[in-house]
Amino acid sequence: MKDLTIKPLEGYGELPFGMSLDDVIKYLGKPDYQEELLPLDDYNRLISFDYEVLCMKIYLEGVTNTVISSFSICNEEALLYGEKVFELDKISIKELMRENNIVECCEECDENGDCLIYDDLRLDFYFESGKLVEIVWGVSVDAQGNIETI
Repeated sequence: MKDLTIKPLEGYGELPFGMSLDDVIKYLGKPDYQEELLPLDDYNRLISFDYEVLCMKIYLEGVTNTVISSFSICNEEALLYGEKVFELDKISIKELMRENNIVECCEECDENGDCLIYDDLRLDFYFESGKLVEIVWGVSVDAQGNIETI
């Protein structure tokens, strides 16, 4: 994968939200690990594809058409708004988001670390000991594989 740009509400690099399971495999090859997960609701399907070399998990949803619904990454080369986001601390990430007119966020803390949550973008940043360790973002997908609007 050449483009490692995080695109909130759109996708990741060349992988858009809504890309089919078959197209993901054609583009990236078979995942290192694949797991069928329990969905949050009874009417949908949730699959996890783990690509270890890319430091990425892709989550796919939909029964009729299974498509990309979210990403979880820890790739230190990933870009957000032109910045290598894993090189930034929490304060710098908040400033980067503010510079891009995204100010509404909430912070959560637990025994595992801290989290910055940007609900409008469905974008979460996870920190351990002050260091960014994971970014998760996605969209809602219905059982037919359609992206739902908020």
